[in-house]
Amino acid sequence: MRSTNKNLRAGITIMMLVASMSLTSCGKRVGTTAVVPTPSVAPQSSIPVEDLSNTYNQTTNIEAVANGTPNAQISSFKVDQATFSAWQAKGIAVSGGTIYVSVADTKGLLQYGSVIKMGSSDGKSWKNIGTAFLGLSHPISKTVQGLAISGNTLLAVDSAKSYIIDASKAKVTVVKTTSGTDVAAGGSSVFIANGSTVSKTDSSLASSTPIIGLTATGGIGADNQGNVYAVSGVTIKKADLTNQVQDVVTTNLASPIDVAVDSRNGDLYVLDGTMIKRFTSSGQLSVSFSSSATKPVAITVDEGGAVYVADQGSSNKDSQILK
Repeated sequence: MRSTNKNLRAGITIMMLVASMSLTSCGKRVGTTAVVPTPSVAPQSSIPVEDLSNTYNQTTNIEAVANGTPNAQISSFKVDQATFSAWQAKGIAVSGGTIYVSVADTKGLLQYGSVIKMGSSDGKSWKNIGTAFLGLSHPISKTVQGLAISGNTLLAVDSAKSYIIDASKAKVTVVKTTSGTDVAAGGSSVFIANGSTVSKTDSSLASSTPIIGLTATGGIGADNQGNVYAVSGVTIKKADLTNQVQDVVTTNLASPIDVAVDSRNGDLYVLDGTMIKRFTSSGQLSVSFSSSATKPVAITVDEGGAVYVADQGSSNKDSQILK
């Protein structure tokens, strides 16, 4: 009996030891939190992969067209600085520190056109150079539009005729055989936009030859080498010295009005509504910024790269030149 009891106690003791070891081992598996490596997976997006790609591309495009620095506005000059007139700007040309503006008086008693000049640094030294006989004769019509400089001669156009103005003598010669909506000069050539066509001529405006393939629905501009650029719909077209025509700016324009060239580097400045958009010579948009004009009608660039906008304004009281 003792032996039996002893054997029984020994068996019970062994069974208890085995159970204790099992529980301890089980506790290590269940009671301890196991560290499971988490796969490095990006959070799922509700946007499909192709849409994410498009979003990235659009952002890139926005950054690409906004990487230029806007031209800072330097000053503004009042167009109508006379007492008995109501001048509003129509066209502009700048050379040698002088601003020339073709202007029209459509609200005063006389209602005629002219050309005025002022200093490009301060807008002073204002003078009307488009009249004759001590201001009693007004050969320029109130329908005058574009203005350009060819050498020492100013050239202006309207829908019925054109004008050659000797700035030094304040003498105006009317040319009835040539008319247009805008005029530009570059190299030894003069260009006239008339309706949808652009023609090449010289400073005499005696005769002109159309540039085949170059159309203009707005203003034109030329560089000092003799290349001409034209607003054509929502594109800017270029004709080189051999009259070869190509599209230079084909995107980023909504309602272009006029174009001017910085002859130093070939940059194009396009007056697009009330905005100014600067493009590289290859047609890439550099920057877009406000012209600060009420009713911009023309744009030009001087020899130093300063940009000028002719603002017709709502009346002669707010018509101005923005530099």
